[in-house]
Amino acid sequence: MEDDTSYAEHMKFIAQEMRKATPNIQQIKLRMRRTLFQRAADMARPTAAVMERFPFLGNPMLLRHEMMMRHGVDLSSNLTSKIIQAMRDKKHLKPISPTLPDNSDEAGMKSEFPLSANLTTQRPLL
Repeated sequence: MEDDTSYAEHMKFIAQEMRKATPNIQQIKLRMRRTLFQRAADMARPTAAVMERFPFLGNPMLLRHEMMMRHGVDLSSNLTSKIIQAMRDKKHLKPISPTLPDNSDEAGMKSEFPLSANLTTQRPLL
């Protein structure tokens, strides 16, 4: 466990690293791991206060890392599985056709960007 001085140094490092154009995410994650228990007490605050104190949690990758460390939950795979399950549960809905009858807009003008004929055979990106 880190003492108050090392905790402050880790938090300062994270703040400085996040200001860089290409922060060292691995080092930030390491410092996050080292300061996890000290940050836990601050997590009971309102969200705005937590985000002000720990702005790095505004980064989706670091927020996912925080949730994995604190709760053992991988938000990415959890969300993906929930979306897939919701799609399976909605089988009764009429599918939306990704193609148009032709490449004309409402005024009858031909579109410069026709839809791909293979659009219906492509697998969705999940």
